Amino acid sequence: MENDYQDAISVFQAFALYGYKKTSMISLAEALSMSRQGAYKRFKNKEFIFNWMLEKLLSQAMTEVDLVLADKGKALHGRVAEVFDIWSGRFIETLRSAPHAAEIVDRISANPSSNNELLNALVEALKATLIEEQLAPTEQECEDIAFTLYMASKGLTLTCENRRDFNEKMQKLISVILP
Repeated sequence: MENDYQDAISVFQAFALYGYKKTSMISLAEALSMSRQGAYKRFKNKEFIFNWMLEKLLSQAMTEVDLVLADKGKALHGRVAEVFDIWSGRFIETLRSAPHAAEIVDRISANPSSNNELLNALVEALKATLIEEQLAPTEQECEDIAFTLYMASKGLTLTCENRRDFNEKMQKLISVILP
């Protein structure tokens, strides 16, 4: 599993460097430390690799998110900030330094695959935590808060200069949105 995650990071970096359209199977094979033929045999095509990469990155992030949210020894605001650092913050430097980051972000946003399930799982995990912490009188209000935080994090991902900037602004948002 750890190797798959590291491979997915390497693939993400290749896509960010060259853009989806210009990333070749040779570049992806190099990122995966395998031959072009090996990449075709394992993954079929570039789109399959892209979807595989997203699933690996988001699944790993969701595993970490669940652990953070379950840690009742930390204050809620800190846990929520850490969740968004895991979900988005760790990718800011790659996205900011990559010439084709906007294309990759657009492709991720438009991806209709099972990644939507993982995105929904993030909002649901946040909602469940907010309900457990009794942060709002209704479940719908907790869901609305979770969704608002998620959408705000997407905007910050696109506009922040670096991970530190993202985390500082996300903490400000959290302090305003969470009671």
